[in-house]
Amino acid sequence: MLTHRHTDLKDEFYARARAQGRVPASEQELRDELKATRQKLAEAREENRQLKASMEAFARIVNVLTAENVRLTRQQNEPGSKTLIPLRPETN
Repeated sequence: MLTHRHTDLKDEFYARARAQGRVPASEQELRDELKATRQKLAEAREENRQLKASMEAFARIVNVLTAENVRLTRQQNEPGSKTLIPLRPETN
């Protein structure tokens, strides 16, 4: 970056800006853009955090349902097991 190599130019720019008593329009535009970008980044990070939490919850649900499915399948396949009867008989 130019200001890292030429700190004298950076210092002169800020000295002139202070002498004018206001921030140049070009710098103000950049500051506004930076502020908006930081806000968007914060919102994206929050959305990412929420999505990760949802994903972890769904993964736990899938694990529980998988274990329940395995248990029921084993139970149904045991010798002498009874046929499952639906709680609500189908009506045609």
